Amino acid sequence: MQEKGTKKKKANNNVFESEYTNLKRVTTFLKEHSEEIDIDNKFRQELVTLSKSYKETLDESRLITKVSDRLQRKVETAKQKLEESNIELQETVDALTKARVGRKAATIVLIIAVILFLVVEGVLEPIIDDWVAQNFDASYTTPFSLGVKLILALLLRPIEMVVEKALMRNTAKKKVNELKEAKFVKKEPKVEGK
Repeated sequence: MQEKGTKKKKANNNVFESEYTNLKRVTTFLKEHSEEIDIDNKFRQELVTLSKSYKETLDESRLITKVSDRLQRKVETAKQKLEESNIELQETVDALTKARVGRKAATIVLIIAVILFLVVEGVLEPIIDDWVAQNFDASYTTPFSLGVKLILALLLRPIEMVVEKALMRNTAKKKVNELKEAKFVKKEPKVEGK
């Protein structure tokens, strides 16, 4: 970026150098040929006035160009900082969205876990107890029951991951739709007096 600014500065200086060279050539000519041009003093005065005005304009143009270049660099720096801030802000928003989706998923999984616990205790537990009593010794009832509950408990994390992915997909779709709507919705100008 510095190299780009340096090249531009050199190019501007080259433009002004050639203009200053032209101005110096005219000024030198006027000094060297003052006797010859003295025939029409008014003509000489106009040339001197014109060269002075040109010098002032050239000086002002050079100053304006320097200020403009400096402001352009400041704008580019501000733009770069703004882009970096936008990236950082987007990363923060994404992290917050993921955290919010994670909380929703955990809540849904907790509800599923409570429902599964109630179903296991109320419905499956008697069925497991009867099946174990018919096929095995009654002492195996508790280990089989705990095994089923352990399997269900181990399934809660994969269920949470599936729910979280589904919620993230849903959130992403909503965001895309919002962006599409914002892009294509034209704001009508406000008309005073209505």
